[in-house]
Amino acid sequence: PTLCANAAVDALAGHYDYEARRQGIPVEWKLELPRFLPLPEADLCTILGNLLENALHASQKLPPEERQVKVLARMLSPAMMGLMVENRYDGVLKKHDGQGIGLVSVETAVHRYHGNLTVETGGNVFRANVLLNL
Repeated sequence: PTLCANAAVDALAGHYDYEARRQGIPVEWKLELPRFLPLPEADLCTILGNLLENALHASQKLPPEERQVKVLARMLSPAMMGLMVENRYDGVLKKHDGQGIGLVSVETAVHRYHGNLTVETGGNVFRANVLLNL
């Protein structure tokens, strides 16, 4: 199924949608992006891919009935894009077992666009909000 009009984001989302299904993690997608993006697709895919990787990793630690990921991406104006990835987690924030560069690479890409990354936690929900100025 097509999740996004932009082919690169659709391919990335399709990969993570497949992985999430395989792991029993329901994902709610709202990718309201145009076919042609006002930024390099690789930058957006770096941000979204890292946030999704973190969300699936955190979800694996939960019982199946508690797993839930929500993804929203849309143009807020012709010069501004908003992204949100939200997932339930076990309430414990810690560095990634692997490289530990997920959020750092997201921040680096976000700052390239004079945007910001805010992280909210509460009620065992982790939410990353990204605002990009294009």
